Amino acid sequence: MDREKFIDEISICSIPDLELIYKTQKDLYSAEELDIISEVLEQKKLEYKKFVSEQRFAETLFCIVALLAPTSALIVGVIMLFSRSSVYKSIGKKTLLVVFISVLIRVFIYSGGFKI
Repeated sequence: MDREKFIDEISICSIPDLELIYKTQKDLYSAEELDIISEVLEQKKLEYKKFVSEQRFAETLFCIVALLAPTSALIVGVIMLFSRSSVYKSIGKKTLLVVFISVLIRVFIYSGGFKI
């Protein structure tokens, strides 16, 4: 068995696919192949966790910018909203929501708040 070729073949599989292969198809693969599948699965899970943490950091950063400088965040949010990537669209929507809330809070504060 060529290890690199096998890794190339299974690297196109998603995390759920690899989990399914590892759990239900053990009799179709050798012990060495199952070890490789396990390694690739763990590597993909780590990459996914890193991706999610970076996405959350970006969301938090843009929300802070939206609270401090809503005009700039409005421009960035609109640009991200019209992006092709679903990740950027999601961040753009959240940024625009925080911009809207920030503007409402500013209008409320500048208008004098509740007058009793």
